[in-house]
Amino acid sequence: MKTAIVGLPMTGKTSLFTILTGVHQTTHMGSTEARIGVTKVPDARVDALAKIYEPPKVTYATVEFLDFPSISKEALRDPSYLGSLRVADAIAHVVRVFEDDTVPHEKGSVDPFRDIEDVDVELILSDLVVVEKRLERLEKDRKKAHGAELEVEFDLLTEAKHKLEANEALRGWELTKEADKLLRGFQFLSQKPMLIVLNLGEADAPRLAEVEAGYEAKLLSGKARIGVTAICGKIEAELAELSAEERAETAAYAEAAADAISADQADDQSDDDDSGDYRRVEDGMATIGCGGCAFSELIVVKGNRRGTVWHSDGYTVHRCFTSSLQFETCPWKP
Repeated sequence: MKTAIVGLPMTGKTSLFTILTGVHQTTHMGSTEARIGVTKVPDARVDALAKIYEPPKVTYATVEFLDFPSISKEALRDPSYLGSLRVADAIAHVVRVFEDDTVPHEKGSVDPFRDIEDVDVELILSDLVVVEKRLERLEKDRKKAHGAELEVEFDLLTEAKHKLEANEALRGWELTKEADKLLRGFQFLSQKPMLIVLNLGEADAPRLAEVEAGYEAKLLSGKARIGVTAICGKIEAELAELSAEERAETAAYAEAAADAISADQADDQSDDDDSGDYRRVEDGMATIGCGGCAFSELIVVKGNRRGTVWHSDGYTVHRCFTSSLQFETCPWKP
């Protein structure tokens, strides 16, 4: 699965990319190339099965993150930028919510709703250009020859054009299987599932769930294949610089502090043991229909023969008997 991380300048998107992947490679000013990082997906189910069966090999699912240069009208006119962005399976749009006078916003003020709308409009306009060019070509083809397939594509793209001209993203468009297959080749940006990643400041770190819920109520009403998650990139970036032992000590201290505050808060914080930002982003991707795109694999070997292959998509455990190639879904209690 490929997830494109996009956003306006100074939103913290590159920090999120580094936290998720551990890649610290610097970017070149003016470059339109995306940085690529791959991270393993933590999977408690596979870990539990590995303890039971003690297999010689456990392969965790991986997610590929693409860190794109700041999104803009100019960038979306660049063929290499567009080409890399269109092959992504989903988009994570990092939005600045934190206030910091030392980090100026390119538009002069911090306004998350404005920034979300502006980026969505740019994606819609990029798709509109593709649709208009294809419709021009179809008009010429229809004059030369008449065919049912040409008429279906023309009608479908005409409807897409009307939606885009009304500033409506295509991700919420309910399509038949045939129509979806026809449009899939265009790789429309506004049709891709999107996760809005709210980057909060340190002062709001204890209120991640509360802030997230507030934005969900305003952004998600009546919309499909879009989700919201909140992070505190600055704190997570600092934690990412610690050694494994120091992170474990910090997590233990945080859990003990949460226990002292209230049992409810402790539950909320202890769920993030794998990595705060990664778990929140992973859960967010699941809400927009991308939770089952990556699979972990555990191969059980008995003697010199491969016996059972277990797969986990993070939510369900599936078992395949290699001798008969039959699959079954196994109940799982976390």
